[in-house]
Amino acid sequence: MRKRFLKLFVPTMLVTASCTIEVLQPELIGEEKSIMAVIEDEPIKTRTCVDEGKDGFEGILWCPDDQIGVYSANGSENAKFSNSLTEASGKATFSGIIAGDPAFAYYPYNSANNGKTDIIGSLPVVQEYSKTQGILSYDYKLGVPREGQDGAFVFDHLFALLRFTVNAKGTALVNDKLTSVTLTFPNGVTVNSGEFTVPVKGGNVKWSNSSNNNTLTLNWSDTPELNSYTTIKGYLACPPVSGLKGKDIKVTLHTATYQVEFSTALNIDAFQANYVYTF
Repeated sequence: MRKRFLKLFVPTMLVTASCTIEVLQPELIGEEKSIMAVIEDEPIKTRTCVDEGKDGFEGILWCPDDQIGVYSANGSENAKFSNSLTEASGKATFSGIIAGDPAFAYYPYNSANNGKTDIIGSLPVVQEYSKTQGILSYDYKLGVPREGQDGAFVFDHLFALLRFTVNAKGTALVNDKLTSVTLTFPNGVTVNSGEFTVPVKGGNVKWSNSSNNNTLTLNWSDTPELNSYTTIKGYLACPPVSGLKGKDIKVTLHTATYQVEFSTALNIDAFQANYVYTF
């Protein structure tokens, strides 16, 4: 079937394009024999699972299979601590074996970091999200002890989180399948992507052969059906980007039948780590 092309010059109800911002608050963990990871209901923070059943509030939960890497004070270990719960929860206990007291941590655990103090990661320009599963992809973060609280850790997010909201009410997209959305950044704005390293003790992300890219794409792996009464959400990890204020960013929405495109001027200068930006 040939895809129909719709070009819009102003935002419609398909996407709320006036970019709103929320701070990603630190996540705390307390260590006794294990590590207790806690996520409070408010304010909004990201984790690995998204709970969209709270009247518009996205509850952020730990997933049953979550694992974190933990280092002792000398930074010579990459101990795997695993979540023992069988269902998603805002509070979870992570257990593992480590020589010495935990001093640094990161998420998600990767055995390739054994023997390394600069952990490795990858952020592709094309990412996936499942509305059914609500799993966040590429949610990298680092944790360090919280001052004045024995055994408590604060985790900071390496990237920003872009949240897309799509509502087809009153449009030709009702009953169509949502497949993807692409952001095209203004000319001269480069979006880092690909392989990277970052010191587990904290520091700047270093990109390895980052491509000169100016787009990010989110694919809905479960291709949810659009209707007149449900807002569909999707989440995309975005590296820090600056030089945006007053410039147009193009949003291209793809369904099984249509391609919808519009541009909107941004009223902020940057997408910063530890923030959520809603389109």
